Amino acid sequence: MTRITLAERGGQIQRKLDAGFRLPAVAELANSGRRRTPEKRALLARLQEVAATQGRTPPFAAKY
Repeated sequence: MTRITLAERGGQIQRKLDAGFRLPAVAELANSGRRRTPEKRALLARLQEVAATQGRTPPFAAKY
């Protein structure tokens, strides 16, 4: 495993930005959930149910 410092990583990122690389929009990075397992879908649904029971909103926007 190669280790680098935060300063080195910052330099790598800056070089990419200087070369014209841009991050895609947040909507493009969002996980569509198309490849989730049934178990993960059930877990996300249960977490949403628990949050609703407690009168809270889940800390994530799950697509299942």
